[in-house]
Amino acid sequence: MTGLTARASPEWQSSHEGYEPSVVYALAAQVKARGIDLAQALGPWRTAGRRSRPGRIITNEHTQVVVDSSERAADVAGLLNWCGVHDLNPVPELLPLTDPSTGENHATAT
Repeated sequence: MTGLTARASPEWQSSHEGYEPSVVYALAAQVKARGIDLAQALGPWRTAGRRSRPGRIITNEHTQVVVDSSERAADVAGLLNWCGVHDLNPVPELLPLTDPSTGENHATAT
């Protein structure tokens, strides 16, 4: 699996497995390029590993987020801490603005 997946429930995770958080990665890269050491940011987010994916899990002890590399895990954990984000509250039925299968724009749908 690639991308960022917040694990609030198994149903939420399985429906969003292909999400690629390129904006989050780009923000982390921009902050690092400005000389900010994200690894030093204080907050609840830290990397945690398991045997099958060492260092690719980010947790605040309430929520787990999986990313595609240990470097990105450290960057995203640091970015969340640096931004002061303490909790993530996933929206289980969140839809993109435009449905790629139908072309329907959810922003204007009633």
